[in-house]
Amino acid sequence: MSLLAEELKRYGESDFYPFHMPGHKRKEMRTPVSKVYPLDITEIDGFDDLHHAEGILKEAQERAAKLYHSEKTFFLVNGSTCGLLAAISAVAARGSSILVARNCHRAVYHGIMLNHLQPEYLFPELIEDYGISGGISAKQVERGLQELMQKEKLRKEEISSMICAVLITSPSYDGILSDVRGICDIAHDFGIPVIIDQAHGAHFGFHPELPESAVTEGADLVIHSVHKMLPAPTQTALLHVNGKLVDPEQIRKYLDIYETSSPSYLLMAGIDSCMAYLAEVGEAPFERILKYRQRLSECCRELKHIRIYPAKAGPCRQQEPFRFLISVRGCGCSGSLLMDKLRRNYHLELEMAAYDYVLALLSVMDDREGFERLAAALQETDREIEQRLQEIGSEDLTGEKPGVTSFFYQKYRPQQSCSMDAAYRAETEDILLEASDGKTAADFVMLYPPGIPALVPGEKIDKTLIGMIREYLKQGFDLVGIIHQTAMENDGNHYTIRCVKGESRRS
Repeated sequence: MSLLAEELKRYGESDFYPFHMPGHKRKEMRTPVSKVYPLDITEIDGFDDLHHAEGILKEAQERAAKLYHSEKTFFLVNGSTCGLLAAISAVAARGSSILVARNCHRAVYHGIMLNHLQPEYLFPELIEDYGISGGISAKQVERGLQELMQKEKLRKEEISSMICAVLITSPSYDGILSDVRGICDIAHDFGIPVIIDQAHGAHFGFHPELPESAVTEGADLVIHSVHKMLPAPTQTALLHVNGKLVDPEQIRKYLDIYETSSPSYLLMAGIDSCMAYLAEVGEAPFERILKYRQRLSECCRELKHIRIYPAKAGPCRQQEPFRFLISVRGCGCSGSLLMDKLRRNYHLELEMAAYDYVLALLSVMDDREGFERLAAALQETDREIEQRLQEIGSEDLTGEKPGVTSFFYQKYRPQQSCSMDAAYRAETEDILLEASDGKTAADFVMLYPPGIPALVPGEKIDKTLIGMIREYLKQGFDLVGIIHQTAMENDGNHYTIRCVKGESRRS
């Protein structure tokens, strides 16, 4: 076995002169990143072509497929985004519908829009005490399919002509799992393929205490971001194909469209090296991190105010252990304040902040020091919260206001006035947020990360949404799709939202 990285190193040390791209000609320059230039090549003899792999890249993808127990695996260098777009396009029949979880990444919505699909939403359960969305159950999927059969007056064997796929994100950005195996069983009984966005679960299946991979749970198409939780460069991912419901050739065809025609050999070598690492180390590094996490959780049990989401919380609510969700609900502060404090005072950079929690991501490359520093920071912060609450009383400044996930995906369901595609292509105007009640959104509105739309083009804006957006802006969050305008009218700060032009507002 010859790893791509080894071949790149060998070639970079040879006397071959490059009269070809890239323009740096494998020579180091006076820049911090130039050390990688000798390894950065294009499709030259002996190094294969990702879009028509027959040699070293074909072998590398086959090794990845064997490792994940997939029938066929594609390397992705445009991230999970291009994998999701290719997966949706490969199963889409123009004008058909897709049964999709509302808490999917914006790339899913882009795929729906590009393929002119009608989304039929599945709303995750609400985990009230933490203000996050839960998982999707098999019963929800079955109920959704049966309701569509009744609505359209279709027989069971006809529903697959209307629903091109079931698409679920598991784990969610917060690490909450859905019933993937049960969902696959139900969908396949209707003859419908299942796409699982498992971007945050590329480490699944490599230790008994980790969840099973969607690849082995029966999903037809699975997308893994290897850079999120595994040691691989940013932008690297995998797309796995299984079963008979999706033609791998269709996947390849659409990857030709959505993926660059000049794939980075550095990124592909990073994927290949990551796969070799997983094959070599086995369960040992996962075992080590799981023990560190357990000790961290034990330290946090002593906290009086800050809470840690439990790793197991019932059916379709289990959180995978490489997520560490830290809740400040009831502590008199917001998630953004805690994240800023951890960054400023302790030099701990967490993944993201929501309204009343922050999220830390773990990987096999973490070490004991990081866990100890986080434990110490949370203990000290908890003591400070206790002291402050004793001074000012126990008032919860965040109250029981729901977090971004619970609000948008459980309690708030916007009304659709036109298709995503129609709204996205329409003539638009920027309307003051306060004056947008009754208008139709022409762009996505989302907190990023996680990049999950709260409002989708074609959906109606109402006072409830406006109030929630205002609350997040007040807490210091930047929302994609909300434009900050300064010094307007009376020197105040104003925000605008992009709307379909020409619609009358509510009286």
